[in-house]
Amino acid sequence: MCALVGGYRAAERDRVVAGYRRDRFEPQRELRLTLPDGSPIPPERRVVGRGADLHVFVGTAWYRIALDELL
Repeated sequence: MCALVGGYRAAERDRVVAGYRRDRFEPQRELRLTLPDGSPIPPERRVVGRGADLHVFVGTAWYRIALDELL
């Protein structure tokens, strides 16, 4: 499983497409990253993928989501 984060436009900065990589990427689900309370992630954030997790840093807050939770 893998995920692609972002897009070509500023409005797609919180976009995530999760899927499987076989002979090619096979998208399974598209969603938007949000904070735990459902509010949008501010533009001043950093998203890092490590292993099977996405890490989102907003100021001093650190959020983690497992890729298998996206499907």
